[in-house]
Amino acid sequence: MSIYKPYTYLIGWTNHNKWYYGVRYAKACDPSDLWTTYFTSSKYVKAFRKKYGEPNVIQVRRVFEDKKKSMLWENKVLKRLKVVDDDKWLNETYNIAIDYKVSKRKDRKSTRLNSSHT
Repeated sequence: MSIYKPYTYLIGWTNHNKWYYGVRYAKACDPSDLWTTYFTSSKYVKAFRKKYGEPNVIQVRRVFEDKKKSMLWENKVLKRLKVVDDDKWLNETYNIAIDYKVSKRKDRKSTRLNSSHT
């Protein structure tokens, strides 16, 4: 039996007021993976990290028993935070395995990645 611990996490650069809330539910994932072997699948986080360096906030927010519960929780949090409407969030969607119907406008992408302060 493999150990499987899906989790949600928060990544942030406080000096730039940029944030990302995500979920990890891969086979054999574990919260100890965060920012040691797992650095998020978001291309926006990767680009921001490359430009501005490592985040100073790296937190596992909640651990789950199964993938579905972790995905539903991430969706609930992203909607509560209104990440699609707020440029301080690098998140593009409310996720649930990427709902592209509700996503940020493409012209705002460069603003999020290139501005260091909101």
